[in-house]
Amino acid sequence: MIEAKLQQALASFPDAKTIYIAYSSGLDSTALLLSAVRSLQTLKPTQSFCAIHVHHGLSSHADAWAEHCQAVCAEYQIPCIVERVQLDLKGKSLEQAAREARYAVFKRHVGTDDILLLAHHLDDQIETVLMRLIRETDSSLLAAIPHSRPMGLGHLVRPFLDLRRKDLEQYVQDQGVSWVEDESNRDLSITRNRIRHQVLPRLLAQSDSYVDDLVLLSKGHTRVNGSALRLAQAVLKHMHITNYANDHGISLTNLNLLAKREQTFLLRWWFISLGLAQPSERIFSRIWTEVLPAKSGSTPELMWGSIRLVRCFDALFIMDESSHSLNLQCGDDQSEIDFDLLNDQTIELRLWDEQSKRDRFGGRRKSEWAKRLFLTPWRKESAVFVFKEGQELGIFDVKRKVFIAKL
Repeated sequence: MIEAKLQQALASFPDAKTIYIAYSSGLDSTALLLSAVRSLQTLKPTQSFCAIHVHHGLSSHADAWAEHCQAVCAEYQIPCIVERVQLDLKGKSLEQAAREARYAVFKRHVGTDDILLLAHHLDDQIETVLMRLIRETDSSLLAAIPHSRPMGLGHLVRPFLDLRRKDLEQYVQDQGVSWVEDESNRDLSITRNRIRHQVLPRLLAQSDSYVDDLVLLSKGHTRVNGSALRLAQAVLKHMHITNYANDHGISLTNLNLLAKREQTFLLRWWFISLGLAQPSERIFSRIWTEVLPAKSGSTPELMWGSIRLVRCFDALFIMDESSHSLNLQCGDDQSEIDFDLLNDQTIELRLWDEQSKRDRFGGRRKSEWAKRLFLTPWRKESAVFVFKEGQELGIFDVKRKVFIAKL
């Protein structure tokens, strides 16, 4: 049953190349690794498995866990990547910071058509629904954890979402393979752990049908949310603003035509459609108290986790700083720079901030260029003015290695 679930999930992605396994050394991911080992014969010659272990450095046992993962993978001849991360705790819980660091590692490795397998199961699904109910968050977030979704250039897949944890435990025990117990999973100061060890057992002690009821609730929200997302995307299509780098923005002129309730709906679904983490209610409310009322010409920003939301050019632009950009594809009409040209001693590069506000470049001040090109604050950081023997050549993005304006 366990292996069949994995093979069924992989069948939906026949073009997958490298199939990465998020392997923490715990019970769930051990079951995932073992099911992958026993599914090797079903792979195409062009496909392969590879485990990724993220070393968070939070436990005194972290080195031992990494060594355990490497030893198990070596036994089954599965490549294992161990990545050490540094957590950014600014304005975040430890759990959130660890998750962001973990997913940043995954995004770096998952390439075009690759798959990342995660071992979330039905118990995780139920815990998540209960957590969202307790936090009294927006009802749209009660939807079930998706079986799959795009992630970076590839896809994230969860093959075990219909299985109980006890099913995975029995499977691993039958294989005679050991796993690691993370002591933090017993820390009752963490909301999920309190739900797992205190709330959920009491619910199930009264009636095992509560599991089915919560799953039905979540699936019902998923169906409603699917319709809501399609509606929101149809509306957002007419509000969308983008620039040469395909940064994602929406027009404030159009957004302000709606009442606050509808604005809230659209912004929530905008974040969801981009696969971004939702802000807390406290941060979300600041959009209406700080960002939208700001004076024209100012660029107020909000941050939650690695997500950066900024108002500029009568629009809201958003990016995920953990991946630097939500879309790194340049437009077809962009010209790559001639690097031999830059080696020319007659070439001068002037940083965006070095150019005076009053100076004109190609007949326009830099504020006019910023508005014309929709240069968000993070694009200005890599924009330079290019001169050759005192003559203006254009504006160049040194990160993306492309001219964004040629004269």
